[in-house]
Amino acid sequence: MTPDPKLGAPVSVRVDWDVHRPDLYPDIRDGFLGDNASFWIRGYTAPTGGLMWGMKPTIIYGGMSDPFGNGVYPLPSASVSSSSMELTQPTILTVAVNALNGSSVESPDYGTAFVLAHDYQLDVPWLNADNLPYAGLFKLRVWKGTTATLSARSGDGLSAALGHYFQTPLSVKIKDSTGATQGTHAMAVRFDIIKGDATFDPAGCNQRFRTISDTTAQVFSEYGTAFAPRIKAGKTAGTVTVRASSRFAAQSYDFQLQVVDPRTDSDAAFVYTQAGDYQDKVAVAAPGTQFPTLLQVKVENKGKALAATGNIIFAAYPAADGQSLSTWFPDGNTATVAVDEGYATAPALTARNEGDTPASGYTANVICAYPDTYDIEDEDPRTDTTGQVARFTERVWDSNAATIGRDDARNNQTTAPGQYFPLRLTASVKDAARNPVDQMLVTFTLQGPGQFDSQDDVPVEQWNAGKVVVRTGSDGLAIAPRILAQPGKSGAITVIPSCPVSNDQPAYALTSAIPANEGVSVGLEEGDLQDQVLHVAFPMPMSVSVKTATGDNATAGQVTFTCLSTSAATGSFKGVSSATASVNDGAAIAPATLQGDDVLQQTQSYGYFEVAAATDHTATPYVFRQRVWRSKHAVLSAVSGQENNRAKPGELFPIPVVVHVVGPDNENIENLWVTLTLQGSAEFVYDTGMPTHPGDTAASATVRTDRFGLVLAPGIRAGQDAGPVTVIADATVAQNPLHFNLTVLPVPTNAFYVYVDPDTNYQDTMMGGAYDAPLSASVKNYGGTDATTGQVTFQIFNDTATGVFYDGGTKSTVNVINGRATAGKLCATLTSGTGSFNVVAYPTVGFSGDPATDTSNQTAHFTARVWDEVYIALAKTGGDNQHSATGQYFPEHLIVQATDTRSNTPIPQYLVSFTNTTPGSATFDTADPDFPIVSGDSRSVTVRGNDEGYATAPRILAGAKADTFQVQATSDAASSTSFKLTIDSTAPPQIYTLTPTPTSTEEMEPDDMDFTTFVLKQAGVPVTTGVEVTLTISPAGAVSFDMSNPNALTVLTKTDSKGQARHPIWSGDNNASAIVTATAQQASDGTQNIIVGDGGSSNTKA
Repeated sequence: MTPDPKLGAPVSVRVDWDVHRPDLYPDIRDGFLGDNASFWIRGYTAPTGGLMWGMKPTIIYGGMSDPFGNGVYPLPSASVSSSSMELTQPTILTVAVNALNGSSVESPDYGTAFVLAHDYQLDVPWLNADNLPYAGLFKLRVWKGTTATLSARSGDGLSAALGHYFQTPLSVKIKDSTGATQGTHAMAVRFDIIKGDATFDPAGCNQRFRTISDTTAQVFSEYGTAFAPRIKAGKTAGTVTVRASSRFAAQSYDFQLQVVDPRTDSDAAFVYTQAGDYQDKVAVAAPGTQFPTLLQVKVENKGKALAATGNIIFAAYPAADGQSLSTWFPDGNTATVAVDEGYATAPALTARNEGDTPASGYTANVICAYPDTYDIEDEDPRTDTTGQVARFTERVWDSNAATIGRDDARNNQTTAPGQYFPLRLTASVKDAARNPVDQMLVTFTLQGPGQFDSQDDVPVEQWNAGKVVVRTGSDGLAIAPRILAQPGKSGAITVIPSCPVSNDQPAYALTSAIPANEGVSVGLEEGDLQDQVLHVAFPMPMSVSVKTATGDNATAGQVTFTCLSTSAATGSFKGVSSATASVNDGAAIAPATLQGDDVLQQTQSYGYFEVAAATDHTATPYVFRQRVWRSKHAVLSAVSGQENNRAKPGELFPIPVVVHVVGPDNENIENLWVTLTLQGSAEFVYDTGMPTHPGDTAASATVRTDRFGLVLAPGIRAGQDAGPVTVIADATVAQNPLHFNLTVLPVPTNAFYVYVDPDTNYQDTMMGGAYDAPLSASVKNYGGTDATTGQVTFQIFNDTATGVFYDGGTKSTVNVINGRATAGKLCATLTSGTGSFNVVAYPTVGFSGDPATDTSNQTAHFTARVWDEVYIALAKTGGDNQHSATGQYFPEHLIVQATDTRSNTPIPQYLVSFTNTTPGSATFDTADPDFPIVSGDSRSVTVRGNDEGYATAPRILAGAKADTFQVQATSDAASSTSFKLTIDSTAPPQIYTLTPTPTSTEEMEPDDMDFTTFVLKQAGVPVTTGVEVTLTISPAGAVSFDMSNPNALTVLTKTDSKGQARHPIWSGDNNASAIVTATAQQASDGTQNIIVGDGGSSNTKA
């Protein structure tokens, strides 16, 4: 039968043996009841024709009950579903297992179904020689259960070296429950590597239908035998378990394989780059030039310890395909080196270009280093990731074609000595094609007062203070560590980057300069030589003075305080070895956290450590020395001042307070601060020669022990309140404080100090006459307040004149009443000549010594004058013939001068009385602040003359009506004189003139000080002292009478002995002008022009 497709003849449907799904066997399938089974088919134009294209005939398929129509073998024992579908190329058809009717003649473990697929045009009741070429026949085994068995056939227990293949493939026998293999042909078997380091090799399997991954493989048995793909051992020695299993077998089978390491424990296993990676060299003609650093690797054995045996192969490869090799070992492109104590060093590598150089200017080479046991046949060392291969990259340049660039933004930096420059220096390296060069070694060379920071986190290949070598990154940028300007030095710093394959050497210029306001030297202020117990902060923060290079106070920068351990003790700032403090106004104060951490000598109770203080520019730091104690071991004891130490109020306690300080071994403790605190009515008195501790007060003093361990307290003055006073001596390391008990004695109320009442001193009388006022003295007790008890003795000491008290004696003892003592009436004797005698007042009880010569405050000395005739004349020197308007003060004071007519000399301290002979016409101003009175009232006053004999009456206020009256000046032992004064009902005539001096115009600069001066004259003659003159400035703004108050425009002044009224004036900041007007009673006004600058109003002082 030969169908013709053109006439619509049926197509030939066949089993598709092409691999579409490697997990499906083409014509035989195994399954369980309820499974679906799939088969691949193709259509052909005829049994011998080609593939059918362009047509999609309908295909029917399903199970056959009697495939050959003979009712005998093979007959199905299972049934499947039937269906139809369009045929495409290729087509997968799927049937469902509907029923299991018996057992196959091949095996009792399953039933068999035969699936037939053919063109619907073809009637196939059974298969025969005519229709079989047109139909595809498939076999489906429907298993009743998992009754197949698996057993090892070959490969179990094999071993293979690391990285090698197991020599025999694994295989299993798969049988049915009767042990027959005929019914298991084409059954799927799965192999899984469930343990160990090994993988399946897809290239090592020639089976057509299989699915393989690294650890799983599915294959189909060949008449009861299933072969696994070949297996390759991994890099880790140990047991490998491979499990063989089937869906239709209840039990799996585990193969046990061994991966073994043929190497000894000391042999090379892992290799790491050690030295020589990424070198650059310019090639020369053969035989070439050697790279400067030999290639070296670190080698470990399989236990990750340094290998002791084995060989390392160094092999050179071009870095890019198509490039020629440009690095060579002496014997070619490889070199074998024995491992030496964990390292292997290759022979010298030579740079030799033998081909064209790329546009970059260099060729790159990869040198791989690996153990000679490495599987070089199956592995590529250039891509190895197992750790067995170390790779070097070496570049060979045809010339110095690389370029080095400087970052100008980092050039010309400035910083202070001891400080880091703000920006790290960089260099950019590019090849001949202007592309960045990665991993290039760049050398930065420094000259000048600076150094590279060894603690910076920038990666460095080589370091010393003046030269570092760093590598570029992928961007071609090399970054040098930050640079420190050396402390205490300044000047220019030059840094030059360079690399092995470039002629460029761009230079960076840096400057180290000390800021003018930062300190270069430090000195002690406070806080040296302190004592404290362990782990407790010292009482006083350390402080230093800080000076600039010119010796001025530093105003910026900082001081670093660094704890220096000694063999005796250690200390810190609460666990930190150093601390910084800002400089302010020439000083820096350390944090108050300094403490002692340990006393290192076990047999000692205390020890010293040091703290160095320095600025960033200090050549020689100041070193503090602090003493730290294990505990409070110092013992304080009294030397003197603890007993019977008493004083009166205001007196110093007579016994000095002295403390002795010893240590635990009774040794004197030197330089220990001891604080003395007063409780009670007393105060410390500091001698100028005794150094005082900061914070010393009247109630607290801190003093250092001397080399004998002694402390002498400052003097202690008793206060005014009687009672006990306690002095407490203590120290930071004292076991216990020490108490001193002092006593302030009660304050006496009787007379102790005597002072002259000046109003009763220097009195005058005639021979035999009585003095006007009895002598009087102010009397104080010991505490300085008014005495309320006691007596005062007034004793006469005759000299050129003689005197007696009212009772005829030379002493007058009187009681003290409310702080005063008044002697009995004093008289000159009838026999006294002209002269004077002295009277001395002193406490009757409690005074010792000669009253006449004593100069203490316990004696008051009076002088009394005696005249035998009237030799004293009172001459008017000012104030006569004055006029005043009613209710106004007379312009001048009344002045007389007392003189001894015998010698025409003035009489000092002479008492003169001024009396208005017409009561009610005028009154004296007894409260005149310029000329106080001794005694008197508004009608009559007594005043005391000065040392030149001038006696001046207080000013006189005219009454309410016009009048003319006299004022008489009188005194004992002197002739009198009278003044005529007139009160006018209208303004008095102008008898004075006020004239500016020295000129009528005064010029001054802005913001300056000068004087305005006027002369008061009468009839062309300057008027004497004491006439009031009022000065007024107009307009405001140019000058004033007060430097701090521009609105002080009026002032009252008085004429001096030259008749001048004078007062300072202050100019403002602007150019301006003003007029000062002077006014006085009975005087014409005077004016003076003041010109400030150029006198303009628009110009301002610069």
